Amino acid sequence: MSSTMRTILISFLCFIVGVVDGQVHIIPLTSSVHCYQCDGHHPFPGCLNSPTFCAADEVCAITYASGDPIIRCMTLHDCQNDLAHVTGLCDGGGYEIHPGVCQRCCDTPDCLAQITNVLTNEYNRDIFCPGQCSSLDLAACVHSQTHCTHGQYCEVTVDDHHIVHGACKAVHELQVL
Repeated sequence: MSSTMRTILISFLCFIVGVVDGQVHIIPLTSSVHCYQCDGHHPFPGCLNSPTFCAADEVCAITYASGDPIIRCMTLHDCQNDLAHVTGLCDGGGYEIHPGVCQRCCDTPDCLAQITNVLTNEYNRDIFCPGQCSSLDLAACVHSQTHCTHGQYCEVTVDDHHIVHGACKAVHELQVL
């Protein structure tokens, strides 16, 4: 074999090896993480009517305590940092990151559905409020009870005749003594 032919063959083999070695590897694309934007401007649970998608390096972070939850996209790194020093477990599979404050980082629709279902059920929990009954027969209050909904509290008073009265009132009507 001539030296020119050998040079061409070696060049061709180097070219083939280079193409194979530099080949683009196709990585399956995963869909973006489904999330919501729930905050002071988009209150819970109405914000659940407007789903959004997070960027490729983000997860859906759900932070919840006694008030409305905050649901938003957050980088995986930041969400994991928030969970670095948890103090316990919370309902819905979250972790306590501060006393009374829980957080969960979701990267699947099942995770997000589980936590939003727990939060929605908690949000919609009724408060039982007595109707009208004698303070000497409090069991009768159960038979005349009413249900207060989210955003309401139960105001209970006892009049001069020892009659208990319960009424649902809007939270914004709550007077500080």
